[in-house]
Amino acid sequence: MGMGIHIGEMRAIAVAKAPKAAQLNAKREALKRELVEMTPQVNEAFDDLYRTLSGFTDVLVGALGKGSPAARNLQRLRSRIRQPGDQTRAARRRAGAGGQAVVALTPPRRVPRGFHLVSLRGA
Repeated sequence: MGMGIHIGEMRAIAVAKAPKAAQLNAKREALKRELVEMTPQVNEAFDDLYRTLSGFTDVLVGALGKGSPAARNLQRLRSRIRQPGDQTRAARRRAGAGGQAVVALTPPRRVPRGFHLVSLRGA
């Protein structure tokens, strides 16, 4: 072309860059397939964790007295944890539309005599 545009050079640059883009795209597609394959395993692991923690919650509820305010609070927290996302109004404001916030569990202030809360941190 007469305006100093070098089509051959532009083509050579595009041809040189195309393999990298194709390679990265293929890798991304492989990772997507792996992600799809892993999803049921991840879901099962979280379900297993929830069932375990739910059982631990039942133990705590029994120790606190099934009808006590503290026990009802634990049962409410368990229901919120099972639902997608944090159900508190403040968390919905923090997370924004469609976001998900983390529920922080804190033990009751008064623990019945002979009852010990065990931390799972570092276990």
